[in-house]
Amino acid sequence: MPLRMSVLNVGRYTPERLRHLAQFQEECGYETFWCADERFFRDVYASLTLVALHTRHIQVGIDVEQIIRRFAYEMMPRVHTLL
Repeated sequence: MPLRMSVLNVGRYTPERLRHLAQFQEECGYETFWCADERFFRDVYASLTLVALHTRHIQVGIDVEQIIRRFAYEMMPRVHTLL
């Protein structure tokens, strides 16, 4: 079974830096680009959308979705951006 590697990222980076990190991690062979759901930094869904638009093979995922602190009407449009 091949070794599968992923990286957890925090959303404090600028969009340009986040794009470069995702592309570099993809080039290094990482399987998943995880982004932490931190309300103090950038929106996690916008960050993952940016990553998905600028990479080809790496998967994207949310580290922890703090669903108890969000309303459904807030979440649905954000989740929809990833579909």
